Formats: sequence, C-alpha cells, structure tokens
Amino acid sequence: DIDHFKRVNDTLGHEAGDEVLLQFANRIGGAVRSVAGDGVMVARLGGDEFVILVQGTDLRELATQLSTRLVTDLGRPLAVQDRQVFLGASIGVTLFPDDASGATALLKNGDIAMYQAKVAGKNCYRFYSRAMNHAVERRAQLEEELRGAWDRGEMSLVYQPIFSADSGLLAGAEALLRWNHPVLGTVAPSVFIDVAEQSGLIESIGPNVLREACREAAGWPTPAGMPPLFISVNVSPRQLRRGDLVDIVGDCLGQSGLRASQLHLELTETAVIDDELQASSLLARLHGTGVKVWLDDFGTGFSGLSYLKRVPVDGVKIDRSFVVDLPRDPDDLALTTAIISMAHSLGITVVAEGIEKREQYELLRERECDLMQGYWMSYPLTAGEFAALLAQPPRNIAG
Repeated sequence: DIDHFKRVNDTLGHEAGDEVLLQFANRIGGAVRSVAGDGVMVARLGGDEFVILVQGTDLRELATQLSTRLVTDLGRPLAVQDRQVFLGASIGVTLFPDDASGATALLKNGDIAMYQAKVAGKNCYRFYSRAMNHAVERRAQLEEELRGAWDRGEMSLVYQPIFSADSGLLAGAEALLRWNHPVLGTVAPSVFIDVAEQSGLIESIGPNVLREACREAAGWPTPAGMPPLFISVNVSPRQLRRGDLVDIVGDCLGQSGLRASQLHLELTETAVIDDELQASSLLARLHGTGVKVWLDDFGTGFSGLSYLKRVPVDGVKIDRSFVVDLPRDPDDLALTTAIISMAHSLGITVVAEGIEKREQYELLRERECDLMQGYWMSYPLTAGEFAALLAQPPRNIAG
C-alpha cells in the first residue's frame, strides 16, 4: 500500500496520482525481477494497493529480501510535475501454508500485516503472525471505546510546566491528554493517540483539547515582572490537513479570552515535511492571528537549515531521544549544539524536552537553549495542582 497517496491526489491532482501509480508499478516490477526472477505475479488490486505472489522453497528468506528491496526502491523520491514527492510503501507478508491455506485468508492476513507496518511508522514491512489478530481486535475495541470518551468525561488534561533556561522561572506549560477508562483503567497516550489518529477520531477530540486548554490557561495569573504564561497544545497531522484549523483556533481564543500570543501550537516535524506547501500556507495564516508555532520532535525528520528557512515557525523542540544520553553521548551533544546554533541564527526559539537530570539542564543552559521541560523540573500536573503551583512563590530551578 502506497503511503500518503491520497495527499498526492488532493494536492497535485489525479493526473499526478496516476503518474505515481505508474512509477510505483515500474519500481515494483524492477525489484521483483531483480530479487525473485521470472514467474512472479504482480497485480494492482485497486486504488494504491498492490499484491505480489511469489513461489519458491525458502519463502521467508525470499520474502525478506524482496521486501527489503521494495522498501528501499519505493522509498526513493519520485519526480512528479517537476516536484520531488516522498511517499514510501507499507508491506504485509504472509506465507502459505504456514499462515493459511486459502486465497481469501491469505489476503486478509497480508492486509493485517500491512496495517501493522503502517502502525510501525510506514515505509517498512511486517510478517503476519497470529498474535496480530489479537492486536487488531484490541485496537478495534479501543477505537469503539474511544468514541464518546470525551463526552463521557473519561478524558482530561494535565499540564507539564516549561521553564525559562535563562531565568529559571516558569514560562508556560504543555497540555497533555489523558484517558482514564472505567474498565480498562489508564490507557497510555502512546496507544490511544495513535488509534485516534488512524481512525480519524482525533478530528473531534483535538478541538476539545484546544478549547479546554485555552479556557484553563486564560485563568492563569501573570507572574510579577514576567510575561503572561503560555500554553502549548499538540496538533495532529489530521487536524493540519483538514484546512479549518485557523477557524478552530480563532473560535477557541474568542471563547476563552486567551491572548493569541499565549497560545503555542506544536506540530510534528514529519507532518509538516509530508506536505510542506500546504503546511507553509497554513502556518502563515496562523502567524497572522498572532499564535506561535513550534515544531515538535525536531531532529527526527532529517531537517536542515534550508528547510527551517522555508517553513514559518517560531520554535523547535529538540526531541527527547537527543537529550536522554546527555552529556555522555558526544554525537547527541554535537547534534543538540548544532540545532540550537542553527535555530538561533534564524531567530527561532529552542525548547528541550525530556530533561531528567540537573547536568542535562546545566549543559543545555550553557549552550543557550531557551526553554526546558522534563521530569527533573516537574511531572505533568492536574489543573488543580498547576493552579496550586501558581499560587506559591515563584520557584527558580536554576537556584
């Protein structure tokens, strides 16, 4: 299954989509002939789904070689309408007779494995296993339980404080969604956020999160001698693609009375990279409202200086994977130092997340990182706990 194919049709048109299908088909054929030789059936089922039927003796090894080659070949950029398009493909592999004896069951198993490849991050392959059936059933149950969870009062926001590295004082907080199911208990965000994103439920949950975060932040007092505290809210790729984000943001600000400058929207770097043209237009419109935009998980999408120059953002969040091994890992130290220097040269704020040790804070502060958050400074707090924090004398983490 071609990853992000719908985006090609939506942004470049169906003629470009047809060209992508032709190029993918040619690459599939080339990879199959190179690895498996002749006598292999390649078919397009419909839309952007293809099926490859391979026969042989050591099927698992052959399928591994072919899938690896396909991921490499299909992950290379395509030239479409004088543009480079990065798509990739998710591949599911199932074996006869190990997994099933009938064609229908084999296709179903392949589809399940392909879905797991998408869950794993796309542009990869997965072999079918019987355990996947349980995973699919559990995912379907979670999706059903997730419907209406906000309206039933099962979901709430917690706020993780963000501190100024320079002054050591509280500067704002990130709103984080939590789900406490009456039967399933606490469901990990890494699980239900993915389900919400894949099912499209995030399109109804996201605006509720934004509205509640703005309402809560509008009531926060301004610390003496400090600018008003900001609230940062994560925006999903689906919300970014809908096209009505600017209107939703305007409604939330109007209803809550929160200043636009106090609202920071966090977009994942990969979501912006996937459709840079549309994202740049949307970010420019958001800037027009006075809202700040940060790139989350920065460094994981292989960004460069030229990319930051093209995309209008106010801040970048250094991904926690670059922070966790500081100061021991010299590569991570070099990367974080480069990110800070690169962003500052463009007038962009730098936020470091995942700070769990004082030495990490001190190291990044020396390199002039602007803002910090992490368990060393504070765990996420409920609305009541955050209000209690604001009622206390200002805490200076630098002291």
